[in-house]
Amino acid sequence: MTAFQIKVLAALLMLVDHIGAIFFPKIFVLRIVGRLSFPLFAWLIGQGEKHTKNFKLYLVRLIILGLISQPVSYLLFQW
Repeated sequence: MTAFQIKVLAALLMLVDHIGAIFFPKIFVLRIVGRLSFPLFAWLIGQGEKHTKNFKLYLVRLIILGLISQPVSYLLFQW
């Protein structure tokens, strides 16, 4: 599989997890299947770090993305 295909698979698995969390909270299979996205995303981040030419810029981009996505996630899910 290419990195793009792994990203798409991980995004679809994450979508299943979020749909299970919001619309079907009692169906645990959706949550379990969705949790498979984390190792895929973690592996992709590791590969990105391995192949980047500028680690500091890569790290800054990850931090900025986290700072942007965390408040949005909090507002949507209110956890």
